[in-house]
Amino acid sequence: MVSTANVALQDQIYSKDLPLLRKIIPDLRFTAAFGRGRYVCPRNLTALASTEPSAAGSAGLSR
Repeated sequence: MVSTANVALQDQIYSKDLPLLRKIIPDLRFTAAFGRGRYVCPRNLTALASTEPSAAGSAGLSR
């Protein structure tokens, strides 16, 4: 998980840096959350940390 305070930096990471990293790690999966709900909720993140990996994909991290 990568969180930024700057949307421009988030765009750079998503459109340039992660695709470059995918060339090194072909199985790398990533997604971006844009808009009001893009901020991580610390409570949900803590709950996710104790969740089985198979259930983690459907967990909501934003408030």
